[in-house]
Amino acid sequence: MAETAPSDDLYGVAYALCDAGQFRKAQPIIERYLAGNPESSRGWVVASWAANSIGDSTAGLEYAARAISLAPEKEWPVRTYAIALRGLGRVGLALEFARKATDLEPNEVLAWRCVAESARYFGLPEEAESAANRAMTIAPDNVHATYALAAAAAVMDRNEGIKIMLRTLEREPNSFSLLRELAILYSYEGRLNEASDLLERVLNQQPRDRNARHLYVTVRGVLGGVSTAKELTREYLEDDLRSSTLEIEHRPTDFRAYVRSVGNARQLGRNSEALAFAKQANLHPPGEQFVGAWRALAYSACAMRQWDLAQFAIEQACELDPNAPSRWIEIAEVAFLAGDTDRSISWAQRVINEQPLCVYVFKAKAVIAHCLGDFENASTYLYEHLNRFPFASCSASQLADCRAELGDHQGAIDAWRITTIQDPLCACEWRQRAKTTMTRVGIRIEQ
Repeated sequence: MAETAPSDDLYGVAYALCDAGQFRKAQPIIERYLAGNPESSRGWVVASWAANSIGDSTAGLEYAARAISLAPEKEWPVRTYAIALRGLGRVGLALEFARKATDLEPNEVLAWRCVAESARYFGLPEEAESAANRAMTIAPDNVHATYALAAAAAVMDRNEGIKIMLRTLEREPNSFSLLRELAILYSYEGRLNEASDLLERVLNQQPRDRNARHLYVTVRGVLGGVSTAKELTREYLEDDLRSSTLEIEHRPTDFRAYVRSVGNARQLGRNSEALAFAKQANLHPPGEQFVGAWRALAYSACAMRQWDLAQFAIEQACELDPNAPSRWIEIAEVAFLAGDTDRSISWAQRVINEQPLCVYVFKAKAVIAHCLGDFENASTYLYEHLNRFPFASCSASQLADCRAELGDHQGAIDAWRITTIQDPLCACEWRQRAKTTMTRVGIRIEQ
């Protein structure tokens, strides 16, 4: 946020608390302000800011919509709405509203940061970089321009991205999010010890940072081998599952806790438990607006081979975010696993036709080739996809399946090792498919 607070004391206090990162303290104060000033669009923006920042993007979206209704010509309510959409996993709509924000105020650096971050998650590296450069042109010394540049660096050429991230850290040396992003780039480049050191710094200060913990487990697993990966993964996932289960006990309607539990249970190979959590997540009205809740249900159903449920759930996720190519490729994947190759090809082709610059094109081409039994071309596209996303476990499993079908034992084993390091305990449908094919052609699988 960059808006100057009006003179009202309650608004000013709430704004200052949000600016200091004390969002839970800000919430009751901005609620009191809004009780007396329900027509204040700025007040609803601050309420959305606070809600988004503590993970309640459903409320954040509602508050931002109220702000837009009161000040439709202003940039900041539209940008806040985009942020709430992104928090709900609705990355396609988030990018649309972020672009609208820059149309309303072309010289607002926060709007361009929002475009850069939204384009990153949408899968458009060039647009992310262009938006970041615009932010830097407008305000090169502004911290939000720095973070826009960091968002672009995360998805652009990795060597250049690392250089940019190091420069941004010179400006924001205590930013744990930037340290984590640099660690991701290092790990993708195979600079695993450097990545590990950075992640330890993050976790020393932010021990509950789930993204950092997960990547740290992966990196240590690659360095230490399968047995190390299994040991660290089991310890991390069981700890996080206990934590998310406790959250459910204290807040039984918190759908996000259920979604976390789904992920933990799936990665532990407890598919029936994961499916039970996923169904509960979608029982609560806020969960119906969260793409992640429907995705959790879809992939949990896949693992249990409940194909009708899986396809229904992934279609619901797409309805929430209809213009995102990541949703289209997920429908294509679920259809492929369910044996509906015509539907799979149709959705994968849509990615290629409508979003040719997005990062999911190679994955889409791989799915089509795999549907057609063209394992060689499917492998080529999967290698390209894994070059961008080296720890993409499902893609590695798909590659192992293709290489096994071609009789390339070493290629299958190498791909299998990626998925075994990333998700050593998982029993998802992609892994089960690869394992079945490898066993059929006589490839000994590393346990």
